Amino acid sequence: MVRNERPSDVIYPSQVYLNGIKKTQTMNINTYEELVDETIKLYEAIDSHIGDNTNERASFVGCLVRQAGHDFMDYRPDDSNVGGSDGCSHYDDPDNMGLYECVTKFGIDKLYENWNTRVSIADFLVIIAEAVMGRVATDNYGTTYNKNTHFRDGTYAKTLRDSFKYGRKT
Repeated sequence: MVRNERPSDVIYPSQVYLNGIKKTQTMNINTYEELVDETIKLYEAIDSHIGDNTNERASFVGCLVRQAGHDFMDYRPDDSNVGGSDGCSHYDDPDNMGLYECVTKFGIDKLYENWNTRVSIADFLVIIAEAVMGRVATDNYGTTYNKNTHFRDGTYAKTLRDSFKYGRKT
């Protein structure tokens, strides 16, 4: 079996992001920034070549944002208030096709192994999506990414970091 072909019995992120804690109990800015940095290292390790209908870095960004987006889009603001960013998107849903394949292709599941005792899958998915959004954004002055000033005033990365609330339950 090719690594990124989804086994038929794998239908939830908890079956991909293994041994995750149910809820992030504590988190500080350093922890958030460390996970962002590790995600950016994965991004930068990807070939930056842009060819005819190929851009692996863009595929990586799209994968992470899509995984987080499809996770929070299932929120139902009715009497049950179920869903939302809970790490439980259903890979068999036609709208979610390809999510498993992209997260395993890029090794996001392996990245989570470094965080599974500290960060819930639900929080992890939000942070890694924020990491790539902050990485590819320009700041208020049109300046692109600089590792040394990534979280300075005026950057989208700082806005995301400073507004992040941990504690989502998987």
